[in-house]
Amino acid sequence: MENYRFNVKGTFVDYPKLKCKEPLQAIKIKMDKSCDSYNNGDFYQIGFNVKEFLEIYRICFHKVRKVPLYAEYTLIPSAAGVKSPPIETWLDSEIVKYNQTEMYDCKKQKDDLSSILDKQFQHEESWCFTAKQLVNEKDVIPGFAQMLTHSYLNFIPYWSSGDVKNWDKCEEILRSTTKMKDKYLLIRTGISQKLELPSKTSGLRTVHIADKAGNKNLVPMFLWKVITDVVEGASVAIIHLNIPDLSWIDVNSYIICPNICDRIDWLKDINTDDINNGFIYCCSIFEFEKAFKYRYVFSKGYGRLLKTL
Repeated sequence: MENYRFNVKGTFVDYPKLKCKEPLQAIKIKMDKSCDSYNNGDFYQIGFNVKEFLEIYRICFHKVRKVPLYAEYTLIPSAAGVKSPPIETWLDSEIVKYNQTEMYDCKKQKDDLSSILDKQFQHEESWCFTAKQLVNEKDVIPGFAQMLTHSYLNFIPYWSSGDVKNWDKCEEILRSTTKMKDKYLLIRTGISQKLELPSKTSGLRTVHIADKAGNKNLVPMFLWKVITDVVEGASVAIIHLNIPDLSWIDVNSYIICPNICDRIDWLKDINTDDINNGFIYCCSIFEFEKAFKYRYVFSKGYGRLLKTL
C-alpha cells in the first residue's frame, strides 16, 4: 500500500474504492485477561475479519459499572488524520444498550440535571454533554474501521461548550506528528471517577445522563490519555477536567498528580492552564498510575518521560 493504494494483480486501486463481496461485520472478542489493577475490567478486541481477524482497537470495560474504562490502539502514520465520510450508523451492543439520540439531547439533559441537582442547570443552549469517542475515527484506517469507532463501547459523556478545544488540539498534535515524523504511538484514552456537583438541598450529587427509558450513563470527572513511544520506552499522561462551571478556585483540588506540563515540549503551543478552553495537566506515568489506581498497568518498560515527539 502506498498513499492508500493497493496493487491488485497489477492494477492500482484506491483504498476507499475497494469493495467486499460480502458486507463486513463488526466483531468483538473477549480476551482472557483483565485490563486493570483490580480485576474489574474485561478486555475486548474490536475489529473485523478479512481472511483473518484484524484488530482496530481494544476496550477495557468495567464488569459491574458497565462503562468503558479506557481504549487502547496504535496510532500509525498511514491512518493519522485521514478524513472520514459522515457516519450515521451507531453500533449497538448486548453489553451497552440505550437510546443514543435521547441520551445526548441537550434539552433533556438540562431538565434531568436540574432534577438531579435540585436547581436550574443553566447554560448556553448548545452547551451540554456530548458523545466523545475514546478512539477518534481520525486515528484509524479509513473505511469500515472508522465505522467501528461508532460503537457504544467507545463513547463517554463529555462536557462541550463553544470554547473547549484543548483536548482536540492535543489529539491533532499527535496525529500531525505521527504522520510528519513517521512515528508509531501506543495510545490509551480513558476516564476516571464519577462527576459530582453540588445540589441545592442535599450536598454533592452524582451526575448522569439518561434516555427516556431510564438507561443511565455516568459522567466521568477526568478524561485522560497515556501516550507511549514504544521505541523510546517513554510515556506521559495528559489529564483533562470534564467539569462544567470550573473555576480557578477549584482547579487545584482536581490536580491529583504533580503537574509537569512545563516539561512537555510538544504541548508548548497549547495554553493548558486555560479553563475556558478545557484545563489540562500532565503527569509522569508513575505518578499517574499511583493517583489513578493503575499500578504497573502502563509503565512496565515505558517509564521514561515522553518530553518530545
